[in-house]
Amino acid sequence: MQDKLMQSRVYNLFTTSLVAAIFVGCASVAKFDEKSEAAIDQLYQRVQQHDEAALKTLKQRAERGDALAQDRMALAYIQGSGVEQDYAQAHEWLERAAGQGYGWAAARLGFLYEEGWGVERDAALARHWYQRGAEQGNTAAAFNLAQRYSSGQEADPAQAAKWFEQAARGGLAAAQLNLGSLYENGTGVTRDYETAARWYQAAAAQGNAKAMIALGLLYEAGQGVAKDVAMARTLYQRAIDLGEAGMGMQLIGRLYEFGRGVGQDPATALEWYRKSAEAGNWTAAGRISNAYKLGELGLGKDKKLEDEWYQKYIQLQLPRRQGSAE
Repeated sequence: MQDKLMQSRVYNLFTTSLVAAIFVGCASVAKFDEKSEAAIDQLYQRVQQHDEAALKTLKQRAERGDALAQDRMALAYIQGSGVEQDYAQAHEWLERAAGQGYGWAAARLGFLYEEGWGVERDAALARHWYQRGAEQGNTAAAFNLAQRYSSGQEADPAQAAKWFEQAARGGLAAAQLNLGSLYENGTGVTRDYETAARWYQAAAAQGNAKAMIALGLLYEAGQGVAKDVAMARTLYQRAIDLGEAGMGMQLIGRLYEFGRGVGQDPATALEWYRKSAEAGNWTAAGRISNAYKLGELGLGKDKKLEDEWYQKYIQLQLPRRQGSAE
């Protein structure tokens, strides 16, 4: 049976989003000192606890033109934290903060337009604000801008690579993962396995399990790094421990099936495939179905079990297909 997994990825590296981060992260930018930001965040936390005095002080600072205070006022209105939810007020404060160069405010405005929170959905305005935030140095805005250029009507691989790289250099693991994928596949950039491996390593160092899988595949194939199947297996196991159980188990099963870095052991391969399928991996379920069809992995041919596993293979794909626009 041909091993097709090395030829193409079985998951989409462009599904990671920063929806939550847009309204959680409040990273500093150089023009705002840490002492001032700490004081404003303390006020914001008190506002969330319905402290009227804190709200009054935060609003006064915002009205005096403090971009950080303006941004936190917007967050309070978006989340309805200590004030009544009011997207119009949030929009006003975000525009004022973004106008002063605060990238997080521009990123949040982009998200409001992308999702239609308090405004009409507007892809052009979402892109405008993401780009403005990215140009102001905000990694979340750069990432979301890159996402818009990754697929659909706005697809532009070169632009996607440009903005993923900015976000990756800003330390965002999801961007490092996606940028690595672009270099591995030669999408929007010249294919370069060594550069792909470096970005996967950067993301993996931050605990990104998908990056560990991607890096492990490069080690297994000897692409961009010295071939090291033992390292590949170590990375697959780490990915399992960090939540990519289905994929990691399927890949370890494959090592045993083909005897890569371990003794060829169909029974152990089948055990890993079964665990992988139980963890939701449809590729593993399909392999087991095929094994019953062809009498492989130590199994006898069994049409009934072949069909049962094929149904699992189909069923495991349904959430993936229904939950994304891939």
